[in-house]
Amino acid sequence: MALTAQVAPMLILFCYCKYAGLQVTDDQLQKAAVQSGILNIDEDFLTLEFREECERIIDTDLLKPADCKEAFLFLKRNFSL
Repeated sequence: MALTAQVAPMLILFCYCKYAGLQVTDDQLQKAAVQSGILNIDEDFLTLEFREECERIIDTDLLKPADCKEAFLFLKRNFSL
């Protein structure tokens, strides 16, 4: 699954809730996404250059939610535009 404008905010919310110890269901995430209007945004919030470099470093198709924290920290330490 590519990290699109529709997926990224939900993934961020999911990771935050999981590591904060909050229980959030897929249905609750979907309702939050619908109410926020994020699913109606067509444009990508990352520049093409930034996205390509991130995807060159970390294969987002293989990235699991449990590994997002480490992937973010890795990118933060090793990548800048």
